[in-house]
Amino acid sequence: MREREDMKEDVMCYHVVVYNIMIIGEATNLLTKEFLGEHPEVLLCEIVDMHKVLVLGYFTSSILFVWETIYRFAATP
Repeated sequence: MREREDMKEDVMCYHVVVYNIMIIGEATNLLTKEFLGEHPEVLLCEIVDMHKVLVLGYFTSSILFVWETIYRFAATP
């Protein structure tokens, strides 16, 4: 498993992670309201919000911010 320091040292790793979060957020944004209503356990609004942060404020996001987001969502049951 990668650590936060790996992302700091490997810029390509960081950009791959950010790009994938952006894709997941864009796909989530296209889900129907019916689907969203059937799956309240998934933090879909937060996924879309993270997508917006990365797309609109890409150059202001930090490795720490992205890393904490990954671990927060991974820890969600």
